[in-house]
Amino acid sequence: MQATSRIWNKRRIATALIYCVPALALLVATGCAVNDPCAAANVCDDSDACTTDTCEAVDGEAVCSNTSVDCADQVCNPADGECVDCVSAADCDDSAFCNGDETCSAENTCDAGTAPCAEGESCDEETDECVDSCTDDASCDDGLFCTGVESCGSNGLCSATGNPCDEAAGETCNDETDSCDAPAVDCTSNGDCEADQECIDNVCVDIVIPDCNSNGDCPDDGLFCNGTESCNTNSFNCESSGDPCAEGETCNEATDACENNNPANNVVLTNLIDLIMSGPGDDTITGTRDGTADGNTISIGDDINGQGGMDRANFIVTDDSVPSIDMNNVEELYVRALDNGITINCSNYNGVMAVAYNNGNDDLNLEELPAIPEVHIIGGDGGDDFEVTVADDLFNTGAGESVTVVLDGADLDTLELWEENDNNEGPETINIEGCGGDNVVDTINSGDDSDDEGGTINITGPDNVTLGDLPNASTVDGSTATGNLDIDIDNGNDVTITTGTGDDVVRTGTTLDDNDSIDTGTGNDRLATSSAVTLEDMDIAGVEEYEISGAVTVDFDNLTPGRVIFTGNNDTQADNVAKNTPITIFGAVDFCTLNIDGAGSVGSNNDVVNITLGEDDTACTFGAGEQLVVAEVETLNITSTVGANNAGDLTANKCATLNVLGDEDFQIDVLAASAALTTVDASGMTGDAEANIDVSGVTQDTTIIGTDNDDTFAVNDNATTDATLVGGPGADTMDLGGATANSIQIIAYLSVDDTAAAVTANLTDADQVGVGDEFDVSEDLVQISGALRTALATDNDGNNTAVGAADLNVSGLFFFNVGADLGANGANADVFATVNAAIGALSNETVGDVAVFAVLNSNADDGMAVYLFTSATADSAVTQNELQLMGYFDSDAACTAANINLN
Repeated sequence: MQATSRIWNKRRIATALIYCVPALALLVATGCAVNDPCAAANVCDDSDACTTDTCEAVDGEAVCSNTSVDCADQVCNPADGECVDCVSAADCDDSAFCNGDETCSAENTCDAGTAPCAEGESCDEETDECVDSCTDDASCDDGLFCTGVESCGSNGLCSATGNPCDEAAGETCNDETDSCDAPAVDCTSNGDCEADQECIDNVCVDIVIPDCNSNGDCPDDGLFCNGTESCNTNSFNCESSGDPCAEGETCNEATDACENNNPANNVVLTNLIDLIMSGPGDDTITGTRDGTADGNTISIGDDINGQGGMDRANFIVTDDSVPSIDMNNVEELYVRALDNGITINCSNYNGVMAVAYNNGNDDLNLEELPAIPEVHIIGGDGGDDFEVTVADDLFNTGAGESVTVVLDGADLDTLELWEENDNNEGPETINIEGCGGDNVVDTINSGDDSDDEGGTINITGPDNVTLGDLPNASTVDGSTATGNLDIDIDNGNDVTITTGTGDDVVRTGTTLDDNDSIDTGTGNDRLATSSAVTLEDMDIAGVEEYEISGAVTVDFDNLTPGRVIFTGNNDTQADNVAKNTPITIFGAVDFCTLNIDGAGSVGSNNDVVNITLGEDDTACTFGAGEQLVVAEVETLNITSTVGANNAGDLTANKCATLNVLGDEDFQIDVLAASAALTTVDASGMTGDAEANIDVSGVTQDTTIIGTDNDDTFAVNDNATTDATLVGGPGADTMDLGGATANSIQIIAYLSVDDTAAAVTANLTDADQVGVGDEFDVSEDLVQISGALRTALATDNDGNNTAVGAADLNVSGLFFFNVGADLGANGANADVFATVNAAIGALSNETVGDVAVFAVLNSNADDGMAVYLFTSATADSAVTQNELQLMGYFDSDAACTAANINLN
């Protein structure tokens, strides 16, 4: 089938759309056959030579127009239709009396008239009459006071000055007295007037009662087209604001709407050659290119003319082969690039003022635009590029060109703005407007990478804008922006950055120095840097938070930041941080060192540092063996948020108390370098959070308090220290794997509420105690509670068998050696007798005392039974009902719920 052309004009397009094509098919290969009712001879002739006769076919009928010939300042001669000066004397009349009557000649020209007055007379144009000429002022005097002073003019006519009295003041002229009489006085007070009147300037006037005193007194009249009603505070009358519609719109009272006088057309291109003239409205032309016969509607030979209005071309393209077409007077070009990297030659797109990357998901390159457009980025998937190039010489280095970029929910990898020549020149200024929600552009490339091209970035708008990389910029002005800005300007230039009222972030990477100027305005703003700087030497204002990373030291001397944030994977140090400054750590980090200003000073003995782990959906994870160093601080409060956090190895030389809070899992290795540490308390953690606390390197007595969930405690004994483990109702794991021979460390596992039921629940919920290879009678123990703890002790021979009051001390160690092998589940006839003999006479227990103790079969390490003791009576006797067998350790195995045999 041979392609067919159609030419559309704005007078014929409505008829063509109705009679020539089905819905959305504007052009067909065979054309349209329509009878022309205007073809009949003289169908619109009105036999008047002075009219122009035209015919237009509307709905298949002839509609005539008979338009008068426009002769401007002349008249049309009905004899031949020509424009002449006159066809009658009336056409020549100039309405002046004193120059006589004008006439029309046979040649249709006007002849002047003859003056009507005789000699000795003067012509009075005002009265259209001839009067005797005056000779002097005296001859004009009429003797009347009220006509004023008469005089004789140079034209021979008498004139008078008129009434000499002040009529505006109410004076009356009196010819009898040759004077001006003052007006009579109506009143001197309100009492001289009627009840509904008042005396104003000696005149009784009606009292006006106002219609309104405020807008609330003026109800809506129910009419849309006269606008809203309000009270005029000058006249106190209710008034309407008037027609609410804009120029080019008509108000429709029936629909309460403003209707466009030039409605838009929606034109869909076909897979033929389309010649489009769209009309005066704001029209939309839609074309596609998908590589199929029916989908390739953007075709070679297409010619589009948007004519009037603000027109848009919407092109949806999945085929990287897009032919060049002619397009004129279409102001907006919106392209959706799908599936392939799209390149479109726009050299013949004349009149385009705005181009848009419209919700695409692949690269889009618009080449050789004849004018510098406004750039729109709408949506996107964050992984694609939008390149806009203009014709040669539209960008010239140093010429001061600018480009406006509108971000509408944008998510774009790279925006490139260039000129089509070898220099790749670009605009000096890029104006960015953020709207439509969150907006992200990872990189903006412009020009030849010199500072003057793309060197100034202006940001406005109400919505959030993130600019990931600005390689050319030296000035970023977002002072009027009200959304949140996130600016990355790590390019080595000396930069000046200002932001507005949002919660802004400025990222400078490794290039921040004292040649830069940063003012983040109002809001909760952040400066993120991996530069080694002394902040008091810099021109920085408005920054509340400082985020630091990299193997650098940042000195905060004489600053009081709202927060200091550690992130990144390098050895980062913050010096001279003000006391009580909140600290946040997130991301994959290595060594972090925090030095608090004045913490080591004499008398500074109660310093507290609050540290939050995790932020922005990112947990804190220290590398293996990496350290968090906090010097000279007595108390650390660490809150675990945003996923499972690993605080690495803690080195805090003066920290006595480490409190762990938050609702997310927490892991920390507390090093021996934390020499003052006595308490690690995770009981303040909430929700499903669990704690994994390793104090195996600590060399002093330590109490570790867990959560209500399944915690893990790692404790290695040594020759000088004791560890107390306080578990909760969860299934805790206690790892004693580092136990060594001949130590005297006490490991006490404490019930949360010191009741037998709680201890039973704690152990039977699958709590585990791991036992090391060197576990033996003189070593570790699990023990708990009250007066019983201080009543029982180790004897002098180190066998941990309580043999008499004289041998007791306050170590709290509670082990028994029954001297015989234990049977299944720890059963042995000697157990009860041994326990009774050991604690029955010496415990002096009180009602409710609870103990968990281990009974070993010998000095070897190949068996141990775990018992629960609950004191039922306040005496020195142990009865059978006060003991429960909780579990049995065999050959260094762990005691779990499967081993427990409750009696």
